[in-house]
Amino acid sequence: MDTIKIFIVGAGPSACYVVDALAKTGLPLSIDMIDRYPQPFGLLRTGVAPDHERIKSLATYFGKILDQAPLKFYGNISFGSDITLDDVKDAYHAIFFCTGTESDNDVPGLDYSLSNVAGSRDVVEWYNGYTSQRTHFDPLLLGNHVGIIGMGNVALDIARIFLKDPVDLAKTEMPQSCIDIITKQAISDVHIFARRGPAQAKCTPLELAELLELSYIQTKLDPKTISLSNIDLVEYNETKRVQKNVDILKAVVNSKEQSKRLHIHFYSQLKEAHINNNRLESITMSKTILSGEPHHQQTTLSDETYHIKLNSLISSTGYKGAALPGIVFNEKTHCIPHEAGKITTQPKSLAAYYCAGWIKRGPQGVIGTNKAGAKETVDSFVSDLDSVANKSLVSFDLETHLKEKKCPYYTYDDWKKQNEFELSQGEKINKTRLKLTAMTDIEHCLKSKS
Repeated sequence: MDTIKIFIVGAGPSACYVVDALAKTGLPLSIDMIDRYPQPFGLLRTGVAPDHERIKSLATYFGKILDQAPLKFYGNISFGSDITLDDVKDAYHAIFFCTGTESDNDVPGLDYSLSNVAGSRDVVEWYNGYTSQRTHFDPLLLGNHVGIIGMGNVALDIARIFLKDPVDLAKTEMPQSCIDIITKQAISDVHIFARRGPAQAKCTPLELAELLELSYIQTKLDPKTISLSNIDLVEYNETKRVQKNVDILKAVVNSKEQSKRLHIHFYSQLKEAHINNNRLESITMSKTILSGEPHHQQTTLSDETYHIKLNSLISSTGYKGAALPGIVFNEKTHCIPHEAGKITTQPKSLAAYYCAGWIKRGPQGVIGTNKAGAKETVDSFVSDLDSVANKSLVSFDLETHLKEKKCPYYTYDDWKKQNEFELSQGEKINKTRLKLTAMTDIEHCLKSKS
């Protein structure tokens, strides 16, 4: 069998699992992979909290996968501009889209053009050292009192990073410039607003305990809000995660007074954001009421409201995928429609199209969840092999194309040099790594290694 040419858009965990599954087929492959970031591994560098070092260490595992595969990586390359579907659709036997999710689910009533209002993705990328997509977000305006709408794992990550002792953060790969800003803001109070109750909290018990067990923060919540209704009790008795979350919350109701405080407001939905001089300065929240069957309770607004002054507000109510140029997209699910990973509605081309990861299923599960999904997608590709492999492709060389377009790119060898530099420099200052994200710093590093 002749070599099968594969093109992969994205280099995060789902893409790495796709490469692993492809390699295990034993087929003769040639894989080109692009990513809009200069480095591979996606959210392991840009999204996972800096103090979650065990999860970030998965980059070593994924690195071995890419090292052993017949693969060329091109970082700092955007699909749709640096390279388009027309460029590749007849030049590869199969194209895999593994692009994850690109933006936040916005909260109605919030003005994200304000410098002290942001979506969680902007904040998470910032404290991981990457420039916020919404460049008007100004971390210097975080202030003493920060609000977070949402109670999933990302919301708890943000709260933990903001409240954590800077001495502990300094040991992680979090850029010192970000730590300095958080320290200077002297964040004393973080308010988390959850639309439903403790039995419906989206976070995992592990994340919740990690935050609430910080010895130097006081958790403040109304004991009445963790009193479960009869319907909540059904959810509690049937779901281990709910049991653990509720029990963790009950254990901190009478926590000791501390200089840093975490306020958890259940049954709360934004009613109005109050703006003064182009800054959010306070919010009015409506209390919600739950009704419905167990595991399917819905919220309605009550007449009860309350008012809280804040220096900044962050929404963390989930992520959503973005449409890729030329690829069919479901605007309701924010995913690519597919059958077992195969994109069945696709433009006329020689290549067959597939998807994996969050762009396939939505932002659900943990990093390891991507493995089974990637295998399903690759199994679909293998099932199509007879029709996919016997096509005469147009002549195309990605590296030549990028050079002709004068697109600056970074290879996997560049990443290995950068990784070695980051680890060695971090060791000198007792950090996990000295993370490089600015292009000028990366270029300087690569020149010093050449």
